[in-house]
Amino acid sequence: MARNDDGFYHTLRLSRRNPNHIIMHQILVDSDKSVYKSQNQFIADAVEFYINALEDDTITNSGKIKKQNMNEYITKNDLELIKESIKNEVVKEVQKEMISIMGNFAGNMVKGMPADNQANDISDEKELNANTTLLGLAEMWGE
Repeated sequence: MARNDDGFYHTLRLSRRNPNHIIMHQILVDSDKSVYKSQNQFIADAVEFYINALEDDTITNSGKIKKQNMNEYITKNDLELIKESIKNEVVKEVQKEMISIMGNFAGNMVKGMPADNQANDISDEKELNANTTLLGLAEMWGE
């Protein structure tokens, strides 16, 4: 008559030549039956404890695939780094545009000044020389 058991079967073979296997065999034979009713339950609990103790599930093929797929996803830290990088680039571009606009504006103001007002005062002349130098540089930045 066939068994009416719905279980999964795996075979465990312990070597008589391996000292670790001998120790495991002695523990299985000498286990307290009030704690574990069967060697099968003891082995199942030991395997479950070992699997739960592992931080990353790399001992199974499906665990390896899952871990590889996790590397394809982007994390919050990655998003923050990307956001900070974009922000820095935008700030640099805005600064360049502002310098260009200010240079063009200042250049247009100097070009619109009459030449008679520049010769009125020596201090005005020094200020104008400084302004024209600055404006020349600003116009170069605007190009």
